[in-house]
Order: sequence, then structure tokens, then C-alpha cells
Amino acid sequence: MFKKPKLLPLRIHPDPILSQSSAELTADELPQMRELIADMGRTMYENEGCGLAAIQVGVAKRLLVYDVSEEQDDLHALINPRVVETSKSCETADEGCLSFPNLFEPIERATKVRVEGLDAKGKPVTLDAEDFLARVLQHEIDHLEGLTMLNRMDDALRQQALREYFGLPGGGSSSNGSDKAPGKTSTGPGL
Repeated sequence: MFKKPKLLPLRIHPDPILSQSSAELTADELPQMRELIADMGRTMYENEGCGLAAIQVGVAKRLLVYDVSEEQDDLHALINPRVVETSKSCETADEGCLSFPNLFEPIERATKVRVEGLDAKGKPVTLDAEDFLARVLQHEIDHLEGLTMLNRMDDALRQQALREYFGLPGGGSSSNGSDKAPGKTSTGPGL
């Protein structure tokens, strides 16, 4: 019988779990991940995201889901993903994060990455990702390492972003001037 995926609660900054590194999944754990993958997919879609790491729903395992299709109907999962190669060329673009509602800041990322891991069935995969998909994968894999977009900012931008996030004086408005729903950025859905 088909079980409808659950909507999972998102972990929001400053939840300490977001700075925790995630553990590798073992072969024995893979069958148990199918339900979590479906639940994470629903959670990501309902929050208008395009990527979600398991740590963002309180599960400290190396698992992420993503969908960068315009129709939001092409869910993928990566288990134990690792960036094994990055291009020298980088691009700075506004990023949002489902764990930082309504915060959008410029983050520099490699424009191309090679990622290795396992698919949802446990089969080895290698992805050569470019542009927005490369950005999404780097962002989500950062989460699995216990890093957030704050770790990718210089001190001045980080302080300004935190003031903005917590609504403190001197924070100003988001860098893209947007009042979009959580998870939306000027360059696409939240990560």
C-alpha cells in the first residue's frame, strides 16, 4: 500500500544541528532511506525549495534530495555525496536557504562540479553538474559537512546577514530587495 510522504519540520538557524557533520550511510541503512527520501521531497516542494539535506530535517546522515526542473517533478536523491572535482571558474549569485527563511545573500560557488555518491537505489553515480545544479549540490553538500551559507561569507557580510536575519538594526533589507516567500531567491528557489 502506498504511504503518502510526510511533511517534515525544517530545522531553522540557529538550531545547533545545522553545524553538525553528517555520518555516512551504510549499506544496511539504505532500504530505510526510501521513506525519508519521499518525505524530504515533499518537504522541499512544499517549502518551494530545490534542494534539501537530511540534516535540515534533523537527520544527521549523508543524504540529500534535489530538483532543479522548472516543473518541480524530477526528484533526485544522493546518498553519501562528495564533491570530487571543482572548476576554477566561480560565480557569485544570491542564495537562499530553507534553514534561513527570507535571507538571500551573495555566495561564490564553482560553476562546475563533479559529484560522486549513490542514487536512491544504492547504485554508484557520478554527476557532472554546471551552473545552477552545481550551486545546489555544493550548497546541500555543505550542509552535510555542518556548513551553512554563513560559512561562505566574509566577516562583514556575515554580520550584516545575521543582523538582517534576526531583524536587528543595521541589517537592512535582503540583498535582492525581495519580499518573496521563504525559499525563493532572485536566482531561483531556496536551497
